[in-house]
Amino acid sequence: MFVYLVMIPGLVVIMPSVLTKEIRLGVLLPITGRWPIGTRIAAAVPLATSDVMNDATLLPGYNITYEIVDSSCEPEQGLRGMVGFKGVDLFIGPACSVVVEPAALLAKIWNKPIITYAASSNKFINKNVYSTPWYYNGVRTTQ
Repeated sequence: MFVYLVMIPGLVVIMPSVLTKEIRLGVLLPITGRWPIGTRIAAAVPLATSDVMNDATLLPGYNITYEIVDSSCEPEQGLRGMVGFKGVDLFIGPACSVVVEPAALLAKIWNKPIITYAASSNKFINKNVYSTPWYYNGVRTTQ
């Protein structure tokens, strides 16, 4: 962001040239491993962010950036990916329940929201552990 310094005799005004805030997404996808659906989803990420940024009614004044990491449906690789993200505001993914379980707890500790789209374990029914504002599951789980 550029900042302009306007000097009028007796008055100094600092004006930002663009009032843009950034939302950084950390996207964890199973690109390799036992369920490599992440390549398909990865193709949708730039389309979705572009759609949001091009709609003046959604998040005006915000710029969305993202980084995609392969979770490989493995807990260790998924957590390594989460820890490697820099300055993330929101996590999307991971997909596999075995990765979501520790990832959701880490996101809660960091006070960062996490949105998963395929975790189906009944463990996620426990709203004392997996609760908003940290955890959102796009899959309905039942007891």
